[in-house]
Amino acid sequence: MMQWPKRFATDVAAVQWDSVRFARAMPLALLAMVLIEMVQHVVEVKLGFFGPTAQRRAVAFDPARVGLGVVKMMTLYGVGFLATRYFWFADANRARGVTAADLRRFLSVFVYQMAMFGLIFFGTFALQRMDRPPLAPQTFQAVIGLGQIALEPLLFVWFVGAATGDWRVGPVRSARLTGLLYLWTLPLFFVARLPSGALHQYLNRWAATLDPAPMWGLLILDSLLVGLLAAIVPAIHVRAIRPIIERRALATSSSPGVSPRETVGEGGSRA
Repeated sequence: MMQWPKRFATDVAAVQWDSVRFARAMPLALLAMVLIEMVQHVVEVKLGFFGPTAQRRAVAFDPARVGLGVVKMMTLYGVGFLATRYFWFADANRARGVTAADLRRFLSVFVYQMAMFGLIFFGTFALQRMDRPPLAPQTFQAVIGLGQIALEPLLFVWFVGAATGDWRVGPVRSARLTGLLYLWTLPLFFVARLPSGALHQYLNRWAATLDPAPMWGLLILDSLLVGLLAAIVPAIHVRAIRPIIERRALATSSSPGVSPRETVGEGGSRA
C-alpha cells in the first residue's frame, strides 16, 4: 500500500515534465496552441475584457471572442490527440503518423469534448440573457464543471484508446475497466492539473489589474502556459490508466496470447 502515495506524487510531478517533453518533440503542435491563445488575448484586450468586471461580463460573449473560443477548443483537443499518441507510443514520428482511420476512431471523443464545452459556454450565455434564470450562471458553470471532473476519470481508457487506435473501448467499457481504480484516476486528474490550472486563472486575473506593458508580459506567459496545459491533461490520462492496464494484465496473464496491449491501443507496456 505504501507504494501508492509515492507513485501518486511521482506521477503528479511527472506530468508537468511530460508537457515539456512534448513541446521539445512536437514544437509546432504546441506553437499552434500558444498562437491561438495569444490571438484570443489580443482580441480580448481590444474588447476591454481585461478591464472592470462589468466590462468583462459585457464582452464575454462578443462574437469575435466566441468564434475564437470555439477555434481554441478545437485546437486544444487536436493538440491533445497528438499529445496522447506521443505519450502512448513514446515516438514523435509515430504520433504524427495519423491516418484517416485514426481520426474516425477519435471522432467520438472529439464530439463529446466539444459538446461539454458547448454545454458550459453556451448554457452560461443563455442563462445570462434570461431575466429570471432558474440557476445563476456561476452556479451552472460550477455544477457542470464539477460533474465533468467527476465523470471523466471513468473515461480515460476510452480517451487514450480512441487516440491510439483501439475501436473496442467505448465509454461504458472504459468505466467498467476503471472500476475501483476510479479512486486513483479521480484524485490524480484533479491534483496533477491543479498547479498549472490555478496559475492560468491567476495570470488572467492579475493581468486585468496592470498597465499595458506588464499586462502583455503576463498574457504572453499565460499563452505559453496554455500550450503546456494542452499536453498536461493528455499526460494525466496516459499515466492514470497505467494501473488499470497493469491490473488487466495480471487478470489475464493465465490466458495464452493475452497481453496488456489488448486492453487499449498498442503501447500498453509503455504507457
